[in-house]
Amino acid sequence: MSLRSYLVYKLLTILSFMLVGNISFGLDINVSNAQDTIYVNLSFKDPNVISVDNDRIQKYVTRKGVIAGSLDARTGALTMQPQDINKKVFSLVIFTEKGKRYTLLSQVKDIPSQDLVIKAKNTDIQIKPDEKNSYKTDKLSDLLVAMKSDYIPFGYKLKEYNGNPNFIKSHLKKNKDVLIKSYMGNDFVGEVIEFKNILKNNTKLHEKEFISKGVLAVSIDKSTLKPNEITKIYRVIKNG
Repeated sequence: MSLRSYLVYKLLTILSFMLVGNISFGLDINVSNAQDTIYVNLSFKDPNVISVDNDRIQKYVTRKGVIAGSLDARTGALTMQPQDINKKVFSLVIFTEKGKRYTLLSQVKDIPSQDLVIKAKNTDIQIKPDEKNSYKTDKLSDLLVAMKSDYIPFGYKLKEYNGNPNFIKSHLKKNKDVLIKSYMGNDFVGEVIEFKNILKNNTKLHEKEFISKGVLAVSIDKSTLKPNEITKIYRVIKNG
């Protein structure tokens, strides 16, 4: 290879890495209504863009200092980037011009920038705000954030014990006397369960496998496990 060809090759290689590094990933998020909690992954390396199909974001609310964000007055899109990478999970509530409200439970990861579009069914139908349910949705999201961040939210009591989490599936039921952290509150009970793959081969966990009567939300740290590998399962259960 001549010197000129080598220099051209190196230049193309550098340009390709630069282009790849700036690629953002687009994702349409379909939700049934504006009361749903939306689970998303966001980049801490690059700005993320969140928008609502056939609507415009009017304002957003989250904890102070968690993100740096700006709203585009023309498109109603929110451009934001997490500021505190120690907060791996945080909740973000957005309000739209059509009177809708969405709660995003956001997990911060080392991934490229995300371009998220929220698409709600029946977007022309106005949903009457339900203050009681909206309040409980906020509380549920806050509880999940607290469990993932390993702190006790206000109004909850923590109890740790070894027990049986009452899984339904046969390959899950074999997990006996596992460590369970139980967060006891007036509206919800949160569970952090240490799950171990006791099979001799890899296994893939699905959130629906851990849903039973009264379970409102499930989140899994790592879904594909090698033999003897451990992950954490987070569940929120209706109290009463």
